[in-house]
Amino acid sequence: MTHYLRTLLSRLGRRTAPQPRVEASVTRHVVTLSVTGTAAAISVDYQIGSDGVMQCLDLHALDVEPWTYQVSVSTGTFVYLSAQNVAGEGYILATMAIDGVVLRTVRADGAYSIASTSAFVGKGPC
Repeated sequence: MTHYLRTLLSRLGRRTAPQPRVEASVTRHVVTLSVTGTAAAISVDYQIGSDGVMQCLDLHALDVEPWTYQVSVSTGTFVYLSAQNVAGEGYILATMAIDGVVLRTVRADGAYSIASTSAFVGKGPC
């Protein structure tokens, strides 16, 4: 092989076609938090991602209309739900669902009892 051909092949070998830019796709998930039960009054705390903890105080009549919060989040987002019976008798059910599938339901019975759960969305069971 001549010097010319070696040089030409060497230069051709160094050329690479421009690579297409690959955008990272973000998978979104719908998270549904809900609390129901027979407790006369409850306090609900929840956190979505790095946002601070939000609190809903003294919710009543959960047996008639459950408390529900729904939000769209990306894979890997931390989600936390806690509900406390701030009255006397009764129970609380705190449920976390992701994309319509119930991840877990936690029950708390009696005065001042707490039902809480958390997960990293889309990362499998905790």
